[in-house]
Parts: sequence; C-alpha cells; structure tokens
Amino acid sequence: HPDRYIIVAVTLALSENGEPNLSYRDLTVYFEKKPIAPTLSRVRDAVAEIRKSKFPPLSEYGTAGSFFLNPIFTPTSVAAIRAKYPQMPVYALPEGGIKVPLAWIFDQVLHTKGRKVGGAFIWEKQPLVVASEDGTKTNDILELAQSVVKDFFKETGIKITPEVRMFGNDREKFK
Repeated sequence: HPDRYIIVAVTLALSENGEPNLSYRDLTVYFEKKPIAPTLSRVRDAVAEIRKSKFPPLSEYGTAGSFFLNPIFTPTSVAAIRAKYPQMPVYALPEGGIKVPLAWIFDQVLHTKGRKVGGAFIWEKQPLVVASEDGTKTNDILELAQSVVKDFFKETGIKITPEVRMFGNDREKFK
C-alpha cells in the first residue's frame, strides 16, 4: 500500500565517474542552446537554473513542487482530447503510453496561473505548482486544488489526481 510508510532518511551511493543524464527535456533544450559540454557540475548548475525559472523561491513561499500528476493515455484514448485540442503537445513514453502535459491545458485552456484561494495560489511561471504565502491554511490549498481538478474534469472529462501525498481525510477529497 503506497501510504504504509513515510521516508524519513535517504542514503545515496554515488559514482565518482557518473555520466550526465540529459533525458529530462528541459536539460536537453538547455544544453542544445549552450555551446558547452554537459559535465556533472554543469548539469547540476543547469538543474538549479531551470528550477529557479519555474518554481517559487523557497525563502519566500511554501510549495510541494509539482502538485498534479500528468495523466498517461493509450494512443486510442488520447485521440478524443487531441481532437478537441489539436495543438496540444503529447509525449510518447519509452515504457509505453502517451503523456498529456497538464501544464499546457492548465495554461492554454483553463488559464489557472495566478488562481488564488486564501494564501494558496497557482504559481505564475508553472501552472502545476501550488504555492503558499506565510499563514496559508491547509483548506486553502485543498480548495484551490479541488477547483482545478473540478474545472479540468468539466473541460476534458479526465480525472486528474494530486502528485503530492496527503494523509488522513484530505486525500479522500480527491478520490
């Protein structure tokens, strides 16, 4: 059961001769635009720069990072949503299935950037990110997330779920 354990510590075994992994699309684009070799330290710096451009500064706002999971479709099931939004990008996954980018739908269809409930709001630079001001209540975050889930389903007929792990009765609100 996925809620059986909570990770409280992690030990990593790192290789001194590791190879940079550029499979993340933003890293690939980053190094295509820069005439430099992607060494491990440059990849680390690129990840920090990319994160800074997309996510709120943790010194100013609370966030759990990307709040919603991107749905995975079969080629057949993605056809209906592609018919409605032919300009929507989709990504074939190496393990099978097609990833539909929620951020594109949130931004281009639902216009969720900047949506706010109490102290919780959708981050302007990345619509998958729910951020919070100091003093935000849990219910503000839940109400904001529920409004996005409801609007997404109303527009697309697709049920999305939070990526963040919730405990107690809060997770039941998204089933």
